[in-house]
Amino acid sequence: MSALPPDRVYQGLWFDYSQGPVLGATITTTGAKANLVIAILSLLVAFSGAHLWDLIAFVGYCTGTSEKERPGYHHQRQFLARNLTSPGSFTLEMIKVGWAWRKSRPGSCLAMMALLALICSAGFMAAGIFVSLVVNNVGIQVLVQSPSCGFLSWLNDSTPLQRQYQQRLLSQASIYSEACYNQTDRLPQCNIYNQPNIPIQAATDVECPFADLCKTPSALRLDTGLLDSDTTFGINAPSSSRAQMQRVVTCAPINESSFFASRPYPASVRQKFDNRDPFKNEYVYEWFMGPIIAQDRPFNSTVWMSNYTSKISHGYDLTPRVWYALIASKDHRNWHNSTFTPIPALFSNNTIPESLDIHILAVQNDGVRFWAPSEDPLFASHKKIYIFFDDNSNLTMYRGDRPASFLGCLEQFKFCFSAAKSSQSQEPWCTSLAGLDQAYDQALQYSQRPDSVVSAEQNATLHNLFMLTPSWYWLTRTPMQVTKSSTSFQLGVPDNQWQVEMYAWMDYLLSISQSSITHLAAGPGILEAKFDGLLANVTSQEDKVLCHSQKMGAPDGYSNINFLGFIIVVAISAVIMLVNMSLVPLLKYAHQVSRGRLFPRVRLWAEDGMLQVHRKAYEGMGYDNWTVSKLGDEQAETERWIPIKSVPVYEGAGRQGPMLPSLAGDLRTAGADA
Repeated sequence: MSALPPDRVYQGLWFDYSQGPVLGATITTTGAKANLVIAILSLLVAFSGAHLWDLIAFVGYCTGTSEKERPGYHHQRQFLARNLTSPGSFTLEMIKVGWAWRKSRPGSCLAMMALLALICSAGFMAAGIFVSLVVNNVGIQVLVQSPSCGFLSWLNDSTPLQRQYQQRLLSQASIYSEACYNQTDRLPQCNIYNQPNIPIQAATDVECPFADLCKTPSALRLDTGLLDSDTTFGINAPSSSRAQMQRVVTCAPINESSFFASRPYPASVRQKFDNRDPFKNEYVYEWFMGPIIAQDRPFNSTVWMSNYTSKISHGYDLTPRVWYALIASKDHRNWHNSTFTPIPALFSNNTIPESLDIHILAVQNDGVRFWAPSEDPLFASHKKIYIFFDDNSNLTMYRGDRPASFLGCLEQFKFCFSAAKSSQSQEPWCTSLAGLDQAYDQALQYSQRPDSVVSAEQNATLHNLFMLTPSWYWLTRTPMQVTKSSTSFQLGVPDNQWQVEMYAWMDYLLSISQSSITHLAAGPGILEAKFDGLLANVTSQEDKVLCHSQKMGAPDGYSNINFLGFIIVVAISAVIMLVNMSLVPLLKYAHQVSRGRLFPRVRLWAEDGMLQVHRKAYEGMGYDNWTVSKLGDEQAETERWIPIKSVPVYEGAGRQGPMLPSLAGDLRTAGADA
């Protein structure tokens, strides 16, 4: 399948307009760089978490400061809030303090701060998880940047290389539709286009449009709904530059018996087209629903086949005939040529408007054999055939009732400009449901009106959607569901097999659209490098915009960074750290300028700092030569260099006597005295 090569991925900042101009801001980069971003953001969140706890602890400390006498556990809480920079460590120490003072019932004094610390820890754990969501590398879409951008119609098969491209495109579309449509799970190989498939939005039974020709009381109508150029096909653009397309097909099995005739196969035709004489008793079967449009054709009929087909073929032959409704303007008709001209009888006595496209699908099926008879109107099989074996045993099987069965289809299209506002209505402007060329002609005429606000990008987008809409003619390139492996021995088919085939055919055509539209920007070289040589250069400015507007599934090794999430993480972290680093110095400055009248508690915050408490411990031991450090009042240093002993450890400290001895006592025996 035509996955995007790594060298055609745009790396950098771009906007996914399907998510909006803000939420859609995206940075595409390699997986290695994305992992580095995750690591940096995780460190940033960790640092900002510590700073946020400092702010919470500062507020809690200041609200808990009072000139009144408080119990010891209150002062321990104040000391821990002042000096522990980790909310997790603070929570653990609060538990220890609460347990040590449990007989005093510290209650809410400790619980409130512990709860705040716990919430802070949980919040930044969640923030750490959020950081990982900023970077995504699973099922992501990236912007295409290819040196090979230009238009190439897969309809053009005038050269061998073009025919190879067409065959490759249609073959991969068949494989893709089989693997990725009607699947409940999103398979990895289906992450090629902007969305894995284009689902049918409505499937309804309606009145058969072919009146007396119908074999069934109702027809099946399949409706795609409006397919957006951005969300469906991945042409990245704001709503003001988008276009939509709707495809509706209504089909029913039709009775072909009144159009059937047979005659001996003309020898002149066999000689001219097959360079041989007819076989003995060879007949040609013909169905006359309108002549095909071809300069050199063997017959004037719509479909023909030899009566020998069932003798030499054991599979199905699907022969589509398509007719596109005529319009006055024919400038673009060469893109969707009709292959036959339907007879008036197909219009069911004027019940079918001539503005609709008519397609006939002939299923030549009398060579297929089944184990059981089939009642399906397209695959009806009741003719018994006997297969004999060497041991004189035999096997009864069934084959088609008629040489061929026919499905009649009406097809309609609608095109819309999402942001185009007509003078009479505030709703987006849309064409009526009509044939493909008819609907496109309506859109062209509207876009050229003086009051139209259709942008050049919308016109270019609509033009590509129109030209790259595949015809039912190309159904011959996909295997039918009834045979799959093209073998004729089947266990039988359900009575609605023709509807199963319809769904599969629509999936196949929509898959072709998904693939061919991406080739404008990505280049047909994503199928095979040599196909890039078939491109026609892009000349118009609006087509050049489309060259840089295609989204596709990312190849392995690429990640998307949500730019908004990245900015939020960085901005919030920066604000938290800036506020924390500047709040206390600003309050100290205000306290100093006001000569102690403002924010007196900020002085206590400095005095309860770990180094200041450490200083007080040594002063209690008699080392008094301390002064305010030049680095700030949270630091402490001696006026001059003096030797200071470590604070001794006493086995009985805290239970009897003082914890810190005075220098007046004997330091060596203080422990024993305690």
